[in-house]
Order: sequence, then C-alpha cells, then structure tokens
Amino acid sequence: METCAKFWMCHENPHWSVRKVYPYVLKKALSVPCAPLGRAQSYIRCTPVRQDVYITRQVLTADYSEAILTFSGPDIVANRYNHEIGWTVATRTVLRRRPDEKFLKKQLLVLKLLRHISEPIQDAELHSIKSSYDPISYLANYDCPDCVRSLVRDLDNGMFLNREEIFSLFHPEHRRQMVTLFEALYGAKDYDTFFSTAVYFRDRVNPRQFLYAFSVALLHRKDCRGLVLPPAYEITPHMFLTTDVVRRAYQAKMTRVSDSSLTAVKIIQTTETLVEISSPTVIPMKFTGSVNNPEQRVAYFGEDIGINSHHSHWHMDFPFWWKKSYPVDKDRKGELFFYMHHQMVARFDAERLSNNLPMVEPLDFNQKIVEGFAPGAMYHNGQEFPVRPDNMMFGDLPWRSVHEMKLFEGRIRDAITSGFIKTIIESSENSINRAYYGQLHNDAHVLLSKVTDNQQKYGVPPGVMEHFETATRDPAFFRLHKHIDNLFKLHKDLLPPYSKDELDFPGVKIEAVKVVGMSKASTPNTLVTYFDESHIDLGNCVEGTDKVDVDIKAVVSRLNHEPFKYVITVHSNKKVTGVVRMFLAPKYDWFGQEIPFRDARWSVIELDRFPVKLNAGDNVITRNSEDSIVTIPEPRSFPELLHEVQQALKGDEEYIVDKHYRHCGIPHRLLLPKGRTEGMAYKLLIVITDYSKDAIHPKIQPEDVEDYSSLGYCGVMEGKIPDSKPMGYPFDRPIQSMDNFFTPNFKVLDLTIKNVN
Repeated sequence: METCAKFWMCHENPHWSVRKVYPYVLKKALSVPCAPLGRAQSYIRCTPVRQDVYITRQVLTADYSEAILTFSGPDIVANRYNHEIGWTVATRTVLRRRPDEKFLKKQLLVLKLLRHISEPIQDAELHSIKSSYDPISYLANYDCPDCVRSLVRDLDNGMFLNREEIFSLFHPEHRRQMVTLFEALYGAKDYDTFFSTAVYFRDRVNPRQFLYAFSVALLHRKDCRGLVLPPAYEITPHMFLTTDVVRRAYQAKMTRVSDSSLTAVKIIQTTETLVEISSPTVIPMKFTGSVNNPEQRVAYFGEDIGINSHHSHWHMDFPFWWKKSYPVDKDRKGELFFYMHHQMVARFDAERLSNNLPMVEPLDFNQKIVEGFAPGAMYHNGQEFPVRPDNMMFGDLPWRSVHEMKLFEGRIRDAITSGFIKTIIESSENSINRAYYGQLHNDAHVLLSKVTDNQQKYGVPPGVMEHFETATRDPAFFRLHKHIDNLFKLHKDLLPPYSKDELDFPGVKIEAVKVVGMSKASTPNTLVTYFDESHIDLGNCVEGTDKVDVDIKAVVSRLNHEPFKYVITVHSNKKVTGVVRMFLAPKYDWFGQEIPFRDARWSVIELDRFPVKLNAGDNVITRNSEDSIVTIPEPRSFPELLHEVQQALKGDEEYIVDKHYRHCGIPHRLLLPKGRTEGMAYKLLIVITDYSKDAIHPKIQPEDVEDYSSLGYCGVMEGKIPDSKPMGYPFDRPIQSMDNFFTPNFKVLDLTIKNVN
C-alpha cells in the first residue's frame, strides 16, 4: 500500500512523529534538519507498531522546508492499531550521496538482470549486451585472462552444471565451476567489463550458480559500493516458500485473476483522492509442521525469511572458499564464524525457553537425529526437498564416513586442549591442515542433507541443510551448531578469566539503567513483542514477461517488537570516550530455576555496542533500539527498488546511495526474543569499556564506528574491525570471582519481555 502526504519541516525536533488522522491520510510531521544534497544526508527510517513501512522522500523546496514522503507498507490501509501516535520515524545521519544518472542506470540494470533468473534475458538493453559482447575479445580487461579463457572453453565443451540441475556450494565440482565464474567477474578491471561479463554468462550457466557468483562479486567490488541486491527471498522464492504457495502463485499467474477472498487494495494518495492502483493476489503461507510437533512452536524463528537471508548473506560476505590471493583480507573471519553462529544458537535457545521448550541439545554423530523435518518446499526444477523422518542415524557417504568425522573432531579437540586453534572447524581455504582436521562443519551439513539417501542410491536431491538460504529452517541446524559451538566453548573455557584490571574502567561508574518503550502505554523495563505479517513479492516465482506481470504476494506471520530506548546514567571523573556493550540473558531455565551467572554468560545475546563520549560528572546516555549494530532495516522489495530507481531516473523522486549498506544482519524486528504472554524474566547486562584501549587503530574515530552497519555479527567487508576486544567480551571467558567481575562500569537490570498476540 502507498500513501503520499505533504509534510512541513521543523528544524528542531530530533525525531519524526506523525499523527494518524484518518486511516488513509497522514497529515502533519516534525523533522530533523536536512543537510544539503551531496553531503551528509538524513536517512529516514519509518517504524510503525509494525516495521514493514518504508519512506521515500521528494524534496520540494531548496531550503528543505517542504517535502513529500511516500509511506509504503501493508498496514497503511489496515489501520489495525488504535495508538494516537501511529508512526515513529528515527533518523541516522551518515555519509551518503545523491547518485548521478550513471549510477542509477547501473542499479536499474542489476535489478533487471536478476528478474526471472531461471528464464532467458528479455530486457532489450541486456539482450543487446548479451548478443554483442564476447569476453574472449576483451581478455586484456581481466586480471586473470586464463581464467576467462578456461571458463569459456569449459562452457563450450559442456563441462558446466546444467541449467536445470540443482547447484550446491558444498559439491566440490559445482563450487569449482562457481569460483571460476566468480574470478572472471571479480577480476574484471572496470565496471562495464564486470557487468557485460555477467550478462554474457547469465543465460549460459546454472541460474543459482550464476546468482551466487554474481552476488559475491558485486558485494566485494569497490566499484559496486552502494548497489543494492533485491531480497534473496524475492530473487529465488522457491528456496524460501512452501510448495502450496508456489502452486497457488502459478494458478494466479495462469488465470490472471485474483482470488477475491485474498485481495488487498493498493492505495496511493497524491492529493485528497484515493486511487486504486491494482488488486494483487495475496497468498497466506504457514510454517512447516503441525501442533503435534513441539518444534513447530519455534518454526517462526528458523523459518523467518529475515534469518534465512541473514545466514545466506553472511556466507556470501565471508565465503569458506575465499582465497588468500584475493585482494580483500577477511579480518577475524574465523572468530566471526564462531560468534555469528553462537549468537544464532543463543537466540534459538531463548526462543525455545519463550515457548516452554528446553534449550536445544547438541547433535552427536553416535546418536539418533531425534527431530525429523518436512520442508514442504520444492526446487525450481520441480524436485521436492527430501523429508527426514524422526530418529534417523547418521550414515556414511561414499566420500566421507561417520568414523572419519569422529576422528576429525577428536583431532580438533586435541588441538584445542593443546592451546592451538586456527581455522580448523569451518575448514576454509585458510585451514592449517585440511587433510588432518577435515571439514567438520561443511561435511556435517552434507551428512544431514543426504541422511535419507546417504549412498545416493535413489538420486534424492539435496536437503535444506545443503544450502545456506534454507539451512536454518531445519531444527537440526541449531543442534549441529550447538555441537560446533561447544567446541569453541571448550577453547574459551581453557582461557584464563579476565582480571579485575582488565574489566574495570577506572573513574567510570554506571549509576542507573532503564528501558522504555516508545508507546505512551509502555511500562518501564517491560518490552513488548507481537506477531505481524510480512508481504513477499512473488513476481520471480512464476514465469513472466516484461509486458505482462501479475501482482502476486505471499503473506507470512513474523515476530516483531515495539521500538524502545535505553536510558543509562553514567558518572565519569573526567572527560573520556567509552564503548557501551549491551547483552540480554534469560533469567530462568526450562525448569524454572534461576540460571547461575557463571552459566548464563554463554547464553547472552548481544543487543548493541556503540562508542559514547562522557563528560566529567553525570551523563545521561539515550540509545534507540533501532540503532543496534547487530540489525539492519527491512530490505525494500524487488518492485519497490525498481520503482524508486525508475522514478529517480525521471527526476520524480530522490534516491540516496549508502556506501556502507549491508545485506548481512538480522532485521530490526528480531532484536528481541519472543518472551511469554504472562511476561518472561531477562537480565539486561551493560558494561562500558575504555575506547582508547578498544580501538584497533588510533586514527579510527568514534564517529567512524557509527557508520558501520550490522558490525556486531557481520564484521566489515574490508579493512579491520574497529573493536579490538574479543567478540562477546566480557562473557567469552569463564567467570571465576563474582566480586572481581562486577566492577563499577558494569550494571545488571531485571526486565520483562511480554508477547502480545
């Protein structure tokens, strides 16, 4: 839904606050000051009670006194909430630029290239490039001409994966082919060569093989900074949707008739008149399983498209096959691998406790896989993802036995207890000795994927565990990573506890902390979660043409929370810069017993981490939940991106480029675990450390750190992570003395999370 309204700017108030006067009409607003275009630009993010509303802004006057904002999102029309303040809009000022026509054209062509990825190119301009470009004629434009020559030769000889086959990154030959394609794209000496190469190979290789190679190359090329990929779940919807949704989408496409019982009305308001733009078919999607399966209670988390996309993009940002010879060094990649998955497991445990389930048990190669999983999904070629029944045992693969897996794990444990740990668990290209330590993480994914046909007797297609975009849907994913996580815990538990001197920040004391929800009805130190709906564009789910496309969307329930802010009172003896680190830990276990602090430290969920300047005396720090460094905003949909770029090319709308934009990161709405209807007790843990000791380099300023997006779980794309502290500090090591641990710069707050259905 879209609603446009005119706003009058106030250059004093730090936030937008919009009164919902009428279900379809938004009238009045307050705004932050806007810097001139081309310099620091205010990035505007809209947060209603639901967080799936987006804003685009068109400036009307040179002094920025008037502007038009376009609010888009399903609840503009629904008006389900009776709050006086319907919308709260936060701002974050970062270095942004207004793109020129050349950049906008790049963005538009990237979007067109990824439309209907399994079908031949239909766009006339792309088709012209495809027909006229030959990489062999431009070998001088590549860093590795031999790679391009080899790639073309292999394709001509039919040595690449067929377009209808299923691409698996864990398959050595599939991966080798993909890397060859990636190196051709990544090694193009200029953008035009890069994009022309992508267009040339797009219809000649396997669609998902191309998509992965192209995405990783685009994310790592400097001349692609600021280009945005559409949501992964809208490029290849089959990998994220259930079979019944795909079937109904095809029905809607073939009949070109919307089911009146599932129709939503798209509204745009340009003046006081409401105009119906289209009547899209909206198809509800349910989570897998049934009420008879206890694991179904937490399916909303593992099957959340935001979690699926985050996990997929993390492995694009930090590929296990990344070579040392590539120009971008992956800073602290092994530690990030541990910490990101550790946080996913800790969060999954919190969701289980929220639903009266015990914390997840680690997998054991000697034991049965107790929980089965029925994905209820199919590949684009029509093959269905295999179902794993309950209580299956691990079986030997033709190339990897269960006995070998146990040998590899034993060697890893021996290395850890000997004080030696390198990149030996994930087994990346940087592994110290892959033949000796194996590929524990990668091979475990494949063992789980192929457990129903481990000898490949029946040609069963790969399971969900063999793709990063689908793996988190399977409860076994979290069991596997609890097992992997315990290996890292073994290493961490062998480290000496932090001393009081290492924990203390002399002269800094946290006096008080409170957490306040943004709504007027909120109770201090009580946070509210709820379920709302997410709309997924299915335009790429069914075959289409540029001339005729039916507007089809899937709607799925998702976890969300009321925005909130932290208010921290800190006393400092002098002017100093610190780093605020905030964590959340469940207070009670499944049995209702309070979790000892020494044990709770491994279950903490990082909420935020940010630098702060303290003056001598008392300081009040206020931080909005949406500014968290572990989360990202909801991505714009495929149609929204296309529309915004096309309007900007016409000069009708402003399009802002964020060179720090990251696709990796959990959505803002998933910052908090669900909690319970009656309320669930948590501990908010806050520590402030010395920035001068934490910064990796003296030239890195606190303001620079604020520009990084999703730094907490996704690190940086290039350069050094600005925080020198170990990830998870100070809870990453054993706690020996509670007296030494609770220094004045540390504070614990009891809070409650309530889920409102």
